[in-house]
Amino acid sequence: LKVIHQFNETGTVIDFYDPYIKDHKLNDFIKIYGPLYGNELEKLYNNCQIAVGSLGMHRINLKNASVLKVKEYCAIGMPFILSHNEEKLENEKFYLKVPADESPIDINKVIEFEEWCSKNSDKVIKRMREVAEKEFDWVNILRPHLTNLN
Repeated sequence: LKVIHQFNETGTVIDFYDPYIKDHKLNDFIKIYGPLYGNELEKLYNNCQIAVGSLGMHRINLKNASVLKVKEYCAIGMPFILSHNEEKLENEKFYLKVPADESPIDINKVIEFEEWCSKNSDKVIKRMREVAEKEFDWVNILRPHLTNLN
């Protein structure tokens, strides 16, 4: 498992996860990356099959959210997991919605989802990019507001 986690320069996230990884002897299975950009990030994405959007929104009492990382995953065609409602994605099949609570995530469902996405990768990627362009591209988002200014 590779974890790409954008965190601030103070290292607070790695400080949080590192003891858990060591205590559970997961060092051979988990690698936490700091902030990555451009080609470095793209190279890492090219070696991934699935991403995790946001799983803890229920902890701050949010059921509905609009998470930037989810939009990035759509734009690059990376299927993902999330637990909150993303309004513009309600009926899409390119993400796996898991319960918004503290229950364990069913790894078999994650595996099934990843296998389905891999089997249908051309269609999944195409659909994700269509949705990203239609729903998340700034030109399309601002167009109705700009035309109303005249």
